[in-house]
Amino acid sequence: MEVLQNARIALEWISRDLKVASEYEILSRQEISITSYQGKIIYEHDDKEKQLIMKKNGDIMPVADYIVDLRFEEDSSGGIVIIELTAESNSYEVKLSTKIAPPVMKTPETEET
Repeated sequence: MEVLQNARIALEWISRDLKVASEYEILSRQEISITSYQGKIIYEHDDKEKQLIMKKNGDIMPVADYIVDLRFEEDSSGGIVIIELTAESNSYEVKLSTKIAPPVMKTPETEET
């Protein structure tokens, strides 16, 4: 049950911030930068510690444990962010995914021309 709760928390935090983003950029398969009314936030997967990490205002905070895989990508139209994560502990595995349409397309510096 704790694994499922951590997976849900991870997905909820990222989704919540993407839904109010003024800018976002997928930095890598396992890292996304989101700018919202709260400022700039970076979510990334810590493979060694199996955690979702949030970086904000110079602070690094673990958000959820048991995260063994995390993937960010955009759909082919470029307007939807797909988030897939896997949480696991003691052979109990949970896979969750969601699609979010942020109110903005992407960070201007990363737009394709």
